[in-house]
Amino acid sequence: MITLIIVIIAVSVMVLFSVQNAAPVVVSFFAWKFGASLAVIIVLSVLIGILIGGATASFLRIRRSIKNKKAVAPGSLESKKQAR
Repeated sequence: MITLIIVIIAVSVMVLFSVQNAAPVVVSFFAWKFGASLAVIIVLSVLIGILIGGATASFLRIRRSIKNKKAVAPGSLESKKQAR
């Protein structure tokens, strides 16, 4: 429940900031140029950040899960301790 409240507050702040900064801007990256409202650029940046953060968290969670499964493999000392 607390996570939902934090997400709602973060989205609200982002929306308010975007609406107040709606001036057109040009973003250039190497030879590529993209012109749009600053609000659109902000929303796209936040979404890309969420995707990168989510992918990183998922990768780390999977890596930790695999590491834990190897540590408690059948026949290992740890699995014999848990069986007792």
